[in-house]
Order: sequence, then structure tokens, then C-alpha cells
Amino acid sequence: MTLTSASSAPVSVIDRATITSLHASDLPDVLALIPGATAVQSGQRGAPTSLFVRGGNSTFNKVLMDGVPANDIGG
Repeated sequence: MTLTSASSAPVSVIDRATITSLHASDLPDVLALIPGATAVQSGQRGAPTSLFVRGGNSTFNKVLMDGVPANDIGG
């Protein structure tokens, strides 16, 4: 595990307390908190969602959930 302060890449962390206080029902609602990030959901609630950071491609992002990779960078 790497501390966010020790990472050479920009890191945004949304903790459980923040998510709970938002009463958000969808991930795009939570991701709207990150400056420069845009979440696009293709369809109704639960449909696939793409994350675009600073205008980059959605496959350029590393997503971790509880420290476990949730995707592979590059597709």
C-alpha cells in the first residue's frame, strides 16, 4: 500500500464519511466531488460508467476500492 503523500501521481480519496454524508445513490454523484473529473453513465442507474479525468481517456485511470485495483489501466 502506498500512502497518498508518497505517490508521484495525483490522488483523490473519497472516504466513507463523505459518501455517507452525501446520501449519494450512484457513483457518478460521488465522483462529481473530484475537480477535473467527469463521470458519464451510459443508461439508467447501474449502467456502465466511464470516468474521464482532466480530459483524458477513460482507460487512463487507476481505480482502487479499499486499496484493491478495480480496473486495468489501458482498457
